[in-house]
Formats: sequence, structure tokens, C-alpha cells
Amino acid sequence: MNTIEAIKTRKSPNAFNDEPLTREEVTTIAEAGAYAPIFGKVHFTVVDDKDLINKIDEVALEGMRNSGNNFMMKLASNPEYSAVRNAAAFVVISSEGGLHEVTNINFA
Repeated sequence: MNTIEAIKTRKSPNAFNDEPLTREEVTTIAEAGAYAPIFGKVHFTVVDDKDLINKIDEVALEGMRNSGNNFMMKLASNPEYSAVRNAAAFVVISSEGGLHEVTNINFA
């Protein structure tokens, strides 16, 4: 598959399900991010702990409910809505700045 085909066939977050991923699958996804054009020191944190993901979802929904943004408030009022789209895992990419390569991949 070429790059354009890959872009055209990618899935939206609404297509996620809550099936668990293997450590190998999550590591492969995180490592793929290391090949993206990056400026500065980048740290990848893989969140795959279901309890932590649920807590992040709760906090995000609370923030949306209190945002003052009508669209976000409406989304958060729907009991079927998940701010993290029911993902089994996600990757947080953070940076302190500077010109360095990826230093590590941590699991949370």
C-alpha cells in the first residue's frame, strides 16, 4: 500500500473498539510514531491501563461539561459518548523542546 492509499483508508476515532491490544501491537504503533518528522526531544507514553483510560475519560467529560462550549457540552451530556472514543490504548506525545531523538517508550 502506498502512502496516499494508507491516508485514504485510515479509520476515524469513531471506529475504535475496546478490544485489548497486545504489548507488541502497542509497541509497534508507538515505534511507528518515532519515524514521523519530529523537531525536538519527544517522549511517547502509551496508556493501555483500562482504569486509567476510564479516569482520563471521566476527567475529559467533566471538562467538556464545564467548558461553556455548547457543542462540547452537548456531546458530554450524551451518556453513550466517550471522550477517548472507547480506545483500548492511546499514545501521548510530549516534548520538552531541544534537538534530540526519541529517548524511550513508557507504558502507563
